[in-house]
Amino acid sequence: MEQNTLDATRYQSNVFTTRHNATPSLKGYLKEVSALEVQLYNQMRLAAKLKVKANNLGQHINLTEPRKPSFSLYNLLHTKNLLCIIPIAFAFATVIVFLFAGIFWAALPIVAILTCIALIPDLLDYRSSMKSYQEDMKKYENATSADIRRVEHERLAKTEIWNQINCIKKELFKTKDVLNSLYALDIIHPSYRNLVAVCSFHDYLDKGICTQLTGHGGAYAFFEEELRFRRIETQLDIIIDKLDEIIVNQHQLASLIQEGNIAINKIMQQNNQMVSTLDGIRENTAVTAYNTHCAAQSASILESIEIYRTLKYN
Repeated sequence: MEQNTLDATRYQSNVFTTRHNATPSLKGYLKEVSALEVQLYNQMRLAAKLKVKANNLGQHINLTEPRKPSFSLYNLLHTKNLLCIIPIAFAFATVIVFLFAGIFWAALPIVAILTCIALIPDLLDYRSSMKSYQEDMKKYENATSADIRRVEHERLAKTEIWNQINCIKKELFKTKDVLNSLYALDIIHPSYRNLVAVCSFHDYLDKGICTQLTGHGGAYAFFEEELRFRRIETQLDIIIDKLDEIIVNQHQLASLIQEGNIAINKIMQQNNQMVSTLDGIRENTAVTAYNTHCAAQSASILESIEIYRTLKYN
């Protein structure tokens, strides 16, 4: 934590010194604006990812309790058994009635024994079903206990992630305020105050394609031409998926988003590790480092805004 703060302070001091000793230029201004635009975009992406992560935590799994096998004469005396018992019982009853009417009741034990014999397969099935039920019930109880422990841990992790989101949003609002202050200098036309446009303008000036924003050979005209011939990508979802492809024509944008991806992935990995480890909740140092970096960049750009007030609206 202390090292992250120290590094951010050094970064802010070095950038501040460099900027305030520099001659204000349109390219420098566009670099600042594009850096803040991408920082704001990455902060919004990170907050959205963390929100999805938090919302998926602390939910109980829908576990189905095993159904206990039932044991009753009604269930056991199904069609298969009746087909075996009825003919045998009827035959014995007929013989006893006509030949041994006096000892009719003596045949009843025989019928009972035959009935039990016929029921043996179902009795064995019931015993096997009960054994499976007991095993399934034990697994169910273990799974239920594990799920309760997991949910309790995830709810703690969920609280921690929401704290991260709040901290990121706090820095996000600062980034937005500084960005609005840069735009308020009225150097860039309101129609082009967006992530893709300002990053493209910086690339044009950095590559020497343009030297100004307006005019026939200016950045506005070149940008509109690239849009018309679809030489650049404007949809951010597609840009994220094609960073390696667009880096040639949209170098500034792709490079800054790639840097953001590294920070975002590190934060998400640490949170995943925190959630999967049930031994405790730890502070996400990657979030702290990222917020510190964003705060330092916003602060240093805010301090250097004055040097761009002398630039004329092109």
